[in-house]
Amino acid sequence: MKKLRIVALAFAVLLLAGCGTNYAQLEKELTEKASKYYEENIKDKVFNINNHEITLASLEAANVDISSFTKESCDKSSYVLIKLELDEEGKQKGDYQTETHLICGDYETGKK
Repeated sequence: MKKLRIVALAFAVLLLAGCGTNYAQLEKELTEKASKYYEENIKDKVFNINNHEITLASLEAANVDISSFTKESCDKSSYVLIKLELDEEGKQKGDYQTETHLICGDYETGKK
């Protein structure tokens, strides 16, 4: 009976406290928001530039909701790099690639 109480208490603490921040989910969200911003505001409007850096600060300035990042104390210099291949006229050729760089407290993309 005592073991059951301990297990139940541990489960309750885990449930209430959560399992920590899911940085992979935050990186995915940042990539999605930056990609949408690129599609709506930059694509087919800016030419001869093959890399676009979209920061949390620029998303915030464009009135994009970044509350999930501010809640986790993410640095507003965190960014997604939109990498393009250009044709002879300086226009986007094919799809673009993304590279996410997120910094939240002690967490930084690619570092353990």
